[in-house]
Amino acid sequence: MSADITPKKWFQALTLLVVGLALWLPRSRDLERYVTTDEVIWLMRSGNFYYALGQRDFAATDMNKSPGVVTMWVETLAFLKEFPQYRGYGQGMWDKYLAFERFMLSKGVYPHQILITGRLLMALLNVILLAAAFWFSRRLFGVWPALIGFLLIALEPYHVGITQLAHLDGPMSSFLFLCILAFLAYLLDGRRGADLMISAAAGGLAVLAKIPGWISAPTIGLLAVGAVFLWGEDHMAGQRGSSSKYVDGLLKPLLLWGAVFVIAISTFFPAMWVQPAATLKGLALSPLGFAEQAVTGANDEVAEEAKAQTSALPPATTTLAETQAAPGPRSRQTPGFILQDRFVSYLVRYPRGYFEHVSPVTLVGLLATLAAYLLRLDSFQENTSRRSLVGLFHFVVLYTVFMTIPPKSSDKYYIPVYPVFSLIAGTGIVAATRGFSERFRQPWKKIIFPAVIISLLLVQAAQSLGAHPYFLTYTNPLAGDPDAFAWGSGEGLDLAAEYLNQKPGIESMRAMSWYGIGPFSFYFKGETIPIFLGEAEWGEERVQQLAETDYLVTYANQWRRDLPPGLNEFLAGVEPEKRIWINNAEYARVYEVKKLPRSRLVLPDQPSP
Repeated sequence: MSADITPKKWFQALTLLVVGLALWLPRSRDLERYVTTDEVIWLMRSGNFYYALGQRDFAATDMNKSPGVVTMWVETLAFLKEFPQYRGYGQGMWDKYLAFERFMLSKGVYPHQILITGRLLMALLNVILLAAAFWFSRRLFGVWPALIGFLLIALEPYHVGITQLAHLDGPMSSFLFLCILAFLAYLLDGRRGADLMISAAAGGLAVLAKIPGWISAPTIGLLAVGAVFLWGEDHMAGQRGSSSKYVDGLLKPLLLWGAVFVIAISTFFPAMWVQPAATLKGLALSPLGFAEQAVTGANDEVAEEAKAQTSALPPATTTLAETQAAPGPRSRQTPGFILQDRFVSYLVRYPRGYFEHVSPVTLVGLLATLAAYLLRLDSFQENTSRRSLVGLFHFVVLYTVFMTIPPKSSDKYYIPVYPVFSLIAGTGIVAATRGFSERFRQPWKKIIFPAVIISLLLVQAAQSLGAHPYFLTYTNPLAGDPDAFAWGSGEGLDLAAEYLNQKPGIESMRAMSWYGIGPFSFYFKGETIPIFLGEAEWGEERVQQLAETDYLVTYANQWRRDLPPGLNEFLAGVEPEKRIWINNAEYARVYEVKKLPRSRLVLPDQPSP
């Protein structure tokens, strides 16, 4: 191991502080801006979770197959800060958000404030996990490669956006990243028991964050097998004989890892405290739902989300098939039986989505890593760095295959790959720049390395600042026109609401909006009439309701998917009063109802309004 991997303790502490601040600053600012639709549903579920804990009804904490336990714990802390009395009113468990919100408002508590606090706590959790992951990566790659890699992570716009949401994908990503790096440190840097247990605990919590966290188990298993059978015994000092290699090098570590993995799940999932067998069985069988989706094309989660949002408001009838046909925000759903001419597109949808959202600096770094690895430049002369790189890439391949199977997809589901690739890119940038600078004489040799590193980090920072605070709208400038990739999950509806709020008398007005509950209503001063995800069509009942409102707000992923069916045709040729653009992409349109063509608001056998 090189001296670069074991610097003085003060420098280690300084780099950890730098990484922590770089991670925290972009993720902790302007958390009150915009709300994503999924966060609203999980706020209600977190309230149910907190209430169940307060009533000692631990079995009721198993309320979703996701299962989202980490998010619900984090937002329980937000309830404890903002509304601790919530657990004691005897209101029971909610299954529809509007009823939950009405109850909160009746007690003088605004749900948006709890969500903001939950976001702050979630950002803090992700920063702590990523900082711990940096500590392990430093041991694997050296201080400078790890430092540059984590500064890229800290400033990767789309990753920033996901890890500041009070939702599931951010913590799952961070726990998986920590799990893999800690296990690689265990295998390649001393086989310390603490590393093994940290990896196992992080793996268990990744499962509790979201079901794809199960990928931690096969990843760890294959890494352990590969270490014994492919990497030889040079990393297993003191172990002699085949039986010792298999027992001490493979069987014992995996058994200990599995035991701590189950203990972590049992400790942090309250349902495990009272019904351990049934809860663990449900978690263990949940990945099979991916295979079921691949065969049937079913999307039960979307149906559940639509049900959770629905109240007495829209009377439209929705069949299960119609609900399933409406994928979630920024998602691409393909039927279970895929047409041959779409097969390749189906298989590469996640790498394609990654390319659409990743920064160009990271892509440059990945190319540099490939060159540095093949040419054995700098740190890639050493087995530890080379094997760590192979281990990380092994995780990327497994996760990509696992996520490609089910037809339901969303770019945010691929977020665990982002920090892995950013770390890999950082190590390659350092190795390639050092290797390249060695070809020059002094003083250029000393100038090239800091000049290249600082320049790339400044470009990465500029990309991140340019996307602030709507990081989820970031599009790789190499991918093409940003407007072509604008789907959205709520970003921009806050701006539409703020535009309307400037109108005199808006408090007495009504606006009909897509994602009306939360992403729009949290910001609009008037009355919000939501358009729901699962509505069957834009029919007479909705037209009548629209005629009684003042404004209509439509959204990018709505008009791109023609939801509800018929609304695009209804608005054809009508110029909106206001278009909401973010980062050169259109996300929302505002229409004044009284300026719509009168003929479109007239129903059969009714007089003109």
